[in-house]
Amino acid sequence: MYALPELEPILSNTYGVITYQEQVMRLAQVLAGISLAEADVLRKAVGKKDSELIKKELGKFVTKAVAKGYDPKIIDELSGQIETFGRYGFNKSHSVAYSVVAYHTAFLKAHHPAEFMAALLSSNIGKTEDVIKYIAEAREMQIEVLAPDVNESGWRFTVVADKRVRFGLGAIRNVGRGAIDSLIAARDEGRFTSLYDLCSRVDLRVCNKRVFEALIAAGACDALGGHPFHRCPCGARASGSPARRSCWASIFPVIRSSRTEQSANCSPTVPWRSWATGRAMRSRSVW
Repeated sequence: MYALPELEPILSNTYGVITYQEQVMRLAQVLAGISLAEADVLRKAVGKKDSELIKKELGKFVTKAVAKGYDPKIIDELSGQIETFGRYGFNKSHSVAYSVVAYHTAFLKAHHPAEFMAALLSSNIGKTEDVIKYIAEAREMQIEVLAPDVNESGWRFTVVADKRVRFGLGAIRNVGRGAIDSLIAARDEGRFTSLYDLCSRVDLRVCNKRVFEALIAAGACDALGGHPFHRCPCGARASGSPARRSCWASIFPVIRSSRTEQSANCSPTVPWRSWATGRAMRSRSVW
Protein backbone atom coordinates (compact mmCIF):
# COMPACT_ATOMS: atom_id res chain seq x y z
CA MET A 1 0.00 0.00 0.00
CA TYR A 2 2.85 2.41 0.82
CA ALA A 3 5.69 3.12 -1.59
CA LEU A 4 8.12 3.10 1.34
CA PRO A 5 7.75 1.41 4.75
CA GLU A 6 8.75 4.67 6.44
CA LEU A 7 5.56 6.30 5.14
CA GLU A 8 3.12 4.04 7.01
CA PRO A 9 3.58 5.42 10.56
CA ILE A 10 3.40 8.96 9.19
CA LEU A 11 0.38 8.63 6.85
CA SER A 12 -1.62 5.72 8.26
CA ASN A 13 -4.03 7.99 10.18
CA THR A 14 -5.01 9.73 6.92
CA TYR A 15 -5.12 6.57 4.75
CA GLY A 16 -1.89 7.30 2.93
CA VAL A 17 -2.86 10.85 1.91
CA ILE A 18 -0.75 13.84 2.96
CA THR A 19 -3.31 15.93 4.84
CA TYR A 20 -1.56 17.89 7.55
CA GLN A 21 1.40 20.26 7.45
CA GLU A 22 2.97 18.29 10.28
CA GLN A 23 3.10 15.24 8.01
CA VAL A 24 5.12 17.22 5.45
CA MET A 25 7.63 18.13 8.13
CA ARG A 26 7.88 14.55 9.36
CA LEU A 27 8.35 13.17 5.84
CA ALA A 28 11.16 15.62 5.16
CA GLN A 29 12.83 14.80 8.47
CA VAL A 30 12.64 11.01 8.09
CA LEU A 31 13.39 10.62 4.37
CA ALA A 32 15.87 13.48 3.85
CA GLY A 33 17.41 13.48 7.31
CA ILE A 34 16.93 17.21 7.79
CA SER A 35 16.17 18.96 11.06
CA LEU A 36 12.67 20.01 12.09
CA ALA A 37 13.73 23.63 11.70
CA GLU A 38 14.68 22.98 8.05
CA ALA A 39 11.47 20.99 7.55
CA ASP A 40 9.48 23.94 8.90
CA VAL A 41 10.92 26.14 6.13
CA LEU A 42 9.51 23.63 3.61
CA ARG A 43 6.16 23.67 5.41
CA LYS A 44 5.98 27.46 5.27
CA ALA A 45 6.93 27.49 1.59
CA VAL A 46 4.18 25.01 0.71
CA GLY A 47 1.61 26.67 2.98
CA LYS A 48 2.20 30.13 1.50
CA LYS A 49 2.40 28.77 -2.06
CA ASP A 50 5.74 30.47 -2.63
CA SER A 51 6.72 28.79 -5.92
CA GLU A 52 10.38 29.83 -5.87
CA LEU A 53 10.90 28.77 -2.26
CA ILE A 54 8.98 25.53 -2.83
CA LYS A 55 11.22 24.66 -5.78
CA LYS A 56 14.32 25.43 -3.73
CA GLU A 57 13.27 23.47 -0.63
CA LEU A 58 11.88 20.49 -2.53
CA GLY A 59 15.14 20.38 -4.49
CA LYS A 60 17.01 20.02 -1.19
CA PHE A 61 14.55 17.34 -0.06
CA VAL A 62 15.00 15.27 -3.23
CA THR A 63 18.78 15.60 -3.25
CA LYS A 64 19.20 14.57 0.38
CA ALA A 65 16.65 11.75 0.21
CA VAL A 66 18.28 10.24 -2.90
CA ALA A 67 21.66 10.59 -1.22
CA LYS A 68 20.33 8.42 1.60
CA GLY A 69 19.61 5.65 -0.89
CA TYR A 70 15.90 6.06 -1.64
CA ASP A 71 14.57 5.41 -5.15
CA PRO A 72 14.69 8.72 -7.10
CA LYS A 73 11.40 7.89 -8.83
CA ILE A 74 9.57 7.42 -5.51
CA ILE A 75 11.11 10.57 -4.03
CA ASP A 76 10.13 12.62 -7.10
CA GLU A 77 6.58 11.33 -6.78
CA LEU A 78 6.48 12.27 -3.09
CA SER A 79 7.87 15.68 -3.96
CA GLY A 80 4.99 16.22 -6.38
CA GLN A 81 2.47 15.14 -3.72
CA ILE A 82 3.95 17.61 -1.23
CA GLU A 83 3.65 20.42 -3.76
CA THR A 84 0.04 19.46 -4.53
CA PHE A 85 -0.70 19.31 -0.81
CA GLY A 86 -0.20 23.08 -0.64
CA ARG A 87 -3.53 23.58 -2.42
CA TYR A 88 -5.59 22.08 0.39
CA GLY A 89 -3.41 21.26 3.41
CA PHE A 90 -3.74 22.76 6.88
CA ASN A 91 -2.51 22.33 10.45
CA LYS A 92 -3.53 19.19 12.28
CA SER A 93 -4.75 21.36 15.16
CA HIS A 94 -7.38 22.85 12.84
CA SER A 95 -8.83 19.52 11.74
CA VAL A 96 -11.33 19.17 14.61
CA ALA A 97 -12.70 22.67 14.13
CA TYR A 98 -12.96 22.17 10.35
CA SER A 99 -14.69 18.81 10.72
CA VAL A 100 -17.23 20.18 13.21
CA VAL A 101 -18.09 23.10 10.92
CA ALA A 102 -18.30 20.77 7.91
CA TYR A 103 -20.61 18.39 9.80
CA HIS A 104 -22.89 21.19 11.01
CA THR A 105 -23.23 22.80 7.58
CA ALA A 106 -23.78 19.43 5.86
CA PHE A 107 -26.48 18.54 8.40
CA LEU A 108 -28.27 21.87 8.00
CA LYS A 109 -28.10 21.74 4.21
CA ALA A 110 -29.52 18.20 4.19
CA HIS A 111 -32.30 18.65 6.78
CA HIS A 112 -33.09 22.38 6.60
CA PRO A 113 -32.22 23.32 3.01
CA ALA A 114 -34.34 26.47 2.71
CA GLU A 115 -33.07 27.93 6.00
CA PHE A 116 -29.50 27.00 5.11
CA MET A 117 -29.62 28.66 1.70
CA ALA A 118 -31.33 31.75 3.13
CA ALA A 119 -28.53 32.08 5.68
CA LEU A 120 -25.87 31.46 3.03
CA LEU A 121 -27.36 34.09 0.72
CA SER A 122 -27.67 36.56 3.59
CA SER A 123 -24.03 36.08 4.55
CA ASN A 124 -23.06 37.15 1.02
CA ILE A 125 -25.67 39.88 0.68
CA GLY A 126 -23.23 42.51 -0.56
CA LYS A 127 -21.53 40.25 -3.09
CA THR A 128 -23.64 40.15 -6.24
CA GLU A 129 -21.65 37.43 -8.00
CA ASP A 130 -21.90 35.11 -5.00
CA VAL A 131 -25.62 35.83 -4.62
CA ILE A 132 -26.17 34.85 -8.26
CA LYS A 133 -24.16 31.66 -7.76
CA TYR A 134 -26.05 30.60 -4.63
CA ILE A 135 -29.45 31.39 -6.15
CA ALA A 136 -28.56 29.02 -8.99
CA GLU A 137 -27.59 26.39 -6.42
CA ALA A 138 -30.86 26.93 -4.53
CA ARG A 139 -32.82 26.32 -7.73
CA GLU A 140 -30.89 23.09 -8.28
CA MET A 141 -32.07 22.07 -4.80
CA GLN A 142 -35.68 22.80 -5.88
CA ILE A 143 -35.82 25.87 -3.63
CA GLU A 144 -37.75 28.77 -5.14
CA VAL A 145 -36.16 32.20 -4.61
CA LEU A 146 -38.99 34.71 -4.78
CA ALA A 147 -38.51 38.23 -6.09
CA PRO A 148 -38.26 41.00 -3.47
CA ASP A 149 -41.48 42.51 -2.16
CA VAL A 150 -41.78 45.72 -0.12
CA ASN A 151 -44.60 44.08 1.86
CA GLU A 152 -42.69 40.90 2.72
CA SER A 153 -38.94 41.27 2.30
CA GLY A 154 -36.59 42.19 5.10
CA TRP A 155 -32.95 43.23 4.97
CA ARG A 156 -31.85 39.59 4.71
CA PHE A 157 -33.13 36.62 2.74
CA THR A 158 -35.96 34.97 4.65
CA VAL A 159 -37.81 31.66 4.48
CA VAL A 160 -41.50 32.32 3.81
CA ALA A 161 -42.68 28.76 3.21
CA ASP A 162 -41.37 25.26 2.69
CA LYS A 163 -38.77 25.40 -0.10
CA ARG A 164 -39.43 29.13 -0.69
CA VAL A 165 -37.05 31.97 0.12
CA ARG A 166 -37.87 35.67 -0.22
CA PHE A 167 -35.15 37.85 -1.71
CA GLY A 168 -33.61 40.28 0.78
CA LEU A 169 -33.83 44.00 0.08
CA GLY A 170 -30.24 44.38 1.23
CA ALA A 171 -29.06 42.57 -1.89
CA ILE A 172 -30.60 45.19 -4.20
CA ARG A 173 -28.07 47.67 -5.49
CA ASN A 174 -28.44 51.30 -4.42
CA VAL A 175 -30.75 50.46 -1.50
CA GLY A 176 -29.05 51.22 1.81
CA ARG A 177 -29.73 49.92 5.29
CA GLY A 178 -31.27 53.21 6.42
CA ALA A 179 -33.82 53.15 3.60
CA ILE A 180 -34.76 49.56 4.35
CA ASP A 181 -35.12 50.24 8.08
CA SER A 182 -37.44 53.16 7.26
CA LEU A 183 -39.50 50.98 4.93
CA ILE A 184 -39.83 48.18 7.48
CA ALA A 185 -40.77 50.63 10.25
CA ALA A 186 -43.55 52.07 8.06
CA ARG A 187 -44.68 48.57 7.08
CA ASP A 188 -45.05 47.59 10.74
CA GLU A 189 -47.98 50.03 10.88
CA GLY A 190 -49.71 48.27 8.00
CA ARG A 191 -49.05 46.83 4.55
CA PHE A 192 -48.46 49.21 1.67
CA THR A 193 -51.46 49.37 -0.64
CA SER A 194 -50.02 51.37 -3.53
CA LEU A 195 -46.87 53.05 -4.73
CA TYR A 196 -48.28 56.37 -3.53
CA ASP A 197 -48.96 54.88 -0.11
CA LEU A 198 -45.39 53.64 0.05
CA CYS A 199 -43.92 57.00 -0.93
CA SER A 200 -46.09 58.91 1.53
CA ARG A 201 -45.26 56.76 4.57
CA VAL A 202 -41.50 56.22 4.41
CA ASP A 203 -38.83 58.72 5.40
CA LEU A 204 -37.97 60.49 2.15
CA ARG A 205 -34.71 61.75 3.60
CA VAL A 206 -33.30 58.22 3.28
CA CYS A 207 -35.69 56.77 0.69
CA ASN A 208 -34.84 59.06 -2.18
CA LYS A 209 -35.63 58.70 -5.88
CA ARG A 210 -32.61 56.47 -6.46
CA VAL A 211 -33.84 54.03 -3.81
CA PHE A 212 -37.32 53.88 -5.34
CA GLU A 213 -35.85 53.36 -8.80
CA ALA A 214 -33.84 50.40 -7.52
CA LEU A 215 -36.84 48.88 -5.71
CA ILE A 216 -39.07 49.28 -8.75
CA ALA A 217 -36.51 47.82 -11.14
CA ALA A 218 -36.03 44.86 -8.81
CA GLY A 219 -39.75 44.14 -8.86
CA ALA A 220 -40.17 44.89 -5.17
CA CYS A 221 -43.17 47.13 -5.94
CA ASP A 222 -44.92 44.82 -8.39
CA ALA A 223 -47.47 43.65 -5.80
CA LEU A 224 -48.63 47.23 -5.24
CA GLY A 225 -50.57 47.20 -8.49
CA GLY A 226 -50.81 49.90 -11.12
CA HIS A 227 -49.59 49.79 -14.67
CA PRO A 228 -45.98 48.55 -15.10
CA PHE A 229 -45.13 51.72 -17.05
CA HIS A 230 -45.56 53.85 -13.94
CA ARG A 231 -42.99 51.71 -12.16
CA CYS A 232 -40.39 52.06 -14.94
CA PRO A 233 -37.53 54.01 -13.34
CA CYS A 234 -35.64 54.99 -16.46
CA GLY A 235 -38.47 56.88 -18.16
CA ALA A 236 -38.23 55.02 -21.47
CA ARG A 237 -41.56 55.43 -23.27
CA ALA A 238 -41.32 52.11 -25.10
CA SER A 239 -41.68 49.31 -22.57
CA GLY A 240 -39.50 47.01 -24.61
CA SER A 241 -36.81 49.58 -25.33
CA PRO A 242 -33.11 48.82 -24.76
CA ALA A 243 -32.95 51.59 -22.15
CA ARG A 244 -35.64 50.00 -20.03
CA ARG A 245 -34.21 46.50 -20.33
CA SER A 246 -30.76 47.86 -19.50
CA CYS A 247 -32.12 49.57 -16.41
CA TRP A 248 -33.60 46.35 -15.06
CA ALA A 249 -30.53 44.34 -15.96
CA SER A 250 -27.98 46.72 -14.45
CA ILE A 251 -29.77 47.24 -11.12
CA PHE A 252 -31.18 43.78 -10.56
CA PRO A 253 -29.72 41.08 -12.80
CA VAL A 254 -30.65 38.06 -10.71
CA ILE A 255 -34.40 37.49 -10.42
CA ARG A 256 -35.97 39.56 -13.15
CA SER A 257 -34.63 37.60 -16.10
CA SER A 258 -37.88 37.91 -17.98
CA ARG A 259 -40.89 40.25 -17.94
CA THR A 260 -44.12 40.44 -19.90
CA GLU A 261 -43.97 43.23 -22.48
CA GLN A 262 -46.63 45.90 -22.02
CA SER A 263 -47.90 48.59 -24.34
CA ALA A 264 -46.77 52.13 -23.47
CA ASN A 265 -49.87 53.61 -25.11
CA CYS A 266 -52.25 52.34 -22.41
CA SER A 267 -50.51 54.20 -19.59
CA PRO A 268 -53.25 55.74 -17.41
CA THR A 269 -53.21 59.30 -16.11
CA VAL A 270 -53.08 59.33 -12.31
CA PRO A 271 -53.14 62.13 -9.73
CA TRP A 272 -50.18 62.46 -7.43
CA ARG A 273 -49.01 64.72 -4.64
CA SER A 274 -45.80 66.68 -4.88
CA TRP A 275 -43.34 65.41 -2.28
CA ALA A 276 -41.76 68.85 -1.95
CA THR A 277 -44.86 71.04 -1.58
CA GLY A 278 -47.69 68.62 -0.83
CA ARG A 279 -49.86 70.17 -3.56
CA ALA A 280 -52.09 67.84 -5.51
CA MET A 281 -51.03 67.60 -9.13
CA ARG A 282 -52.68 65.98 -12.08
CA SER A 283 -51.84 64.73 -15.57
CA ARG A 284 -48.39 63.55 -14.49
CA SER A 285 -47.11 60.09 -13.79
CA VAL A 286 -45.39 59.32 -10.50
CA TRP A 287 -41.90 59.28 -12.02
